[in-house]
Amino acid sequence: MPLHNLALVHAPDELNPGEKYALVWSSFLEALQHFRDAVSATEAIEVSLFGKQDYPALEASRLLREIDPSEIAGRIVSLLVKQAEEAFSPPHGTRLRIDTRAYSDQFLDPIRDLRGDQQHWPSFDPAALWSALVDEFGGDRGHEAAYRDLARQLADAFGLRPGSPLEHKKGFVVLNQRIYLNPYSNKIAQLEHHSHNDFQKLCHNLAGFVRWAIDDDEEDGRGWRIAMTLQQLARDWGYHDPIESRKLFSFGDGAIQLVTYQTRFEWRLSPALAGKLQVLLSMYPPA
Repeated sequence: MPLHNLALVHAPDELNPGEKYALVWSSFLEALQHFRDAVSATEAIEVSLFGKQDYPALEASRLLREIDPSEIAGRIVSLLVKQAEEAFSPPHGTRLRIDTRAYSDQFLDPIRDLRGDQQHWPSFDPAALWSALVDEFGGDRGHEAAYRDLARQLADAFGLRPGSPLEHKKGFVVLNQRIYLNPYSNKIAQLEHHSHNDFQKLCHNLAGFVRWAIDDDEEDGRGWRIAMTLQQLARDWGYHDPIESRKLFSFGDGAIQLVTYQTRFEWRLSPALAGKLQVLLSMYPPA
């Protein structure tokens, strides 16, 4: 069935995102062809009235160059990947991250390589792209990919490797995050730009881990409350906020603590949460 007929026989909620964008893409190419035809006809009128001119009023080639099918197709790839991330992420906390570049390489770059041949643009297939995303991340596969990436990022942030010893202090397991100070701030200690970004990312990753580790139904939403506090800290800590040495932050009645120093941030996990982190890393061991 031609793509434009899909909209006539199916309600929008009966189409998956790939089929919907296939309709959008088909309609765009049809409109683009009408525009090309109209521009060519108008250009021919100008030539018939004034002859061939060095600087015509209507520069057809320039007008057509400004409408780039490659750019529109690239947006569709990005939008479908974003919708797949939302659809296939675990239900709480941890966000699935999909490499947009890989799908652009597979579904778009071969067509971009034929840029001068416009007849190849109809071969870009958003429906096939969505099917590939479903095959790779549908069902529990997206959850597994998200948790595997979470385990990798936590291991990298804390320098954890299989068999490496863990530090214990005051009944907590201690995990250290290396930080760097802003070299242009002479009077007060502030996080350097990349360290600030790493800190925010770690807060969000710890929030995702807590939602995975704590069953909210059994513990009356405790995991959600800890996660929200960690995410709030990430939002509130600005680039220019000073680092107070040995300042203590506590989350969830002390289930997680953060002690700030000017060379590192010391994260402390309760034995229960530390055990859950070991389970996560054993299920999805970092490479």
